[in-house]
Amino acid sequence: MSTLFEGAGFLFGTIVGFYNRQIIQLLKRLGVIKLGTHGFCENMESTEEYNIWLGGDGQKKVSFRFHIEAQADLTKFLDPSSDGFLRWDFMDGSYVDLPKVADNLKIERGYIKLVLYRALIYEFYFAGKDRKRYRYYGAKNLWQLNQLKAWTELKGEVKEVESGKKVLDSMTFFGKVSFIQTLIPFLLSMRIR
Repeated sequence: MSTLFEGAGFLFGTIVGFYNRQIIQLLKRLGVIKLGTHGFCENMESTEEYNIWLGGDGQKKVSFRFHIEAQADLTKFLDPSSDGFLRWDFMDGSYVDLPKVADNLKIERGYIKLVLYRALIYEFYFAGKDRKRYRYYGAKNLWQLNQLKAWTELKGEVKEVESGKKVLDSMTFFGKVSFIQTLIPFLLSMRIR
């Protein structure tokens, strides 16, 4: 029964996506809209009390932070049949900071994906100072009453790519020190081209 609903959902998304593309293309040709890209910068970070390092030298508390520069092609972002639907991809300038592993090291690739009414998924990859590759995966749980908390707290983990071994349990925050001091630069970083 669930397969039937999944199939119907896929068909519906494909049809809606097709019509959305046609409408967007028509509006672009008429000069009514000019879709380009949407981008922003974001910092997620936390102190030692929120992160547990599970590496080879035993459990210990560590700080963790990352900075992202993200961008979305609005034509794909608004198209339910596109692989870029409700997705921002990381750009150059994104980096991660994790003691002993990555000191402001470049994020190789990553994305943020909005799952409507449920979650905001973050996934990215980076190479550590130890030459191992790591994967971060986290989610902001949007399905809760406190929406400020939902959009500003990100629970996640870091794993070694090759072994699959989890090395960090983390909780990072947007605007933990001062929400207003973080929010204003975030809003000013948004751009549509």
